Amino acid sequence: MDPICHTLVGASLGATGLARKTRFGAATLIVAANLPDVDAVTYFSDGAAAYAIRRGVTHGVPALIVLPVVLAVVVSGIARIRPSPAREASFRWLLLLSAIGVWSHPSLDWLNTYGMRWLMPLANRWFYGDTLFIIDWVVWLTLITGLVAAWALQRRPLEWFQRPATIALAFLITYISSNFILTRVAMNAALAATQTFPPLRLMASPVPFNPLRREIVLEHDDEYRCLLYTSD
Repeated sequence: MDPICHTLVGASLGATGLARKTRFGAATLIVAANLPDVDAVTYFSDGAAAYAIRRGVTHGVPALIVLPVVLAVVVSGIARIRPSPAREASFRWLLLLSAIGVWSHPSLDWLNTYGMRWLMPLANRWFYGDTLFIIDWVVWLTLITGLVAAWALQRRPLEWFQRPATIALAFLITYISSNFILTRVAMNAALAATQTFPPLRLMASPVPFNPLRREIVLEHDDEYRCLLYTSD
């Protein structure tokens, strides 16, 4: 997903009440939600190197273990340099929030057709969720609405499950699950429609703006065919 989405997810996680668990809680979640994209610095080098590295080592399972520890240590160090008598920075909570934020990043990236290399650097294999377009307006609108409502209701004593950000994230999980199912339905429909000329492989790609449509790409021996599946 795009950096704005990752940032909104980190902020929303904080607005559920997690940011209150420790000093620098909100900042830790937002930075952690974007941290795997540190590999974007490769865009300043050769173009081929950028494509070879992106969504690889910093997104793989080993990085999901290392990056939260690194971030928690850094934030804890900042807290010691700039101590506050009013609020303590708990390393345990900083580590947990770092892990939650970092793990959210590749989970969202996997939802795109671009794909994810979960096993890097152990294995250079791509995994594709084919669930959401890389920039999804429903995701943006949901998260922004939850954050605005959280700000407006910040003085009200709400349980964590009553908080707008929690409700927004729950809706987002439902929305993502529905889109995941829709992609599989579109793939099955495409296979059923091409039984007389079955493809070697096929992809059901989410399209911009309309989450109810999928662009179907079918690979044959000597050609590619494109179809449009819509449930609206």
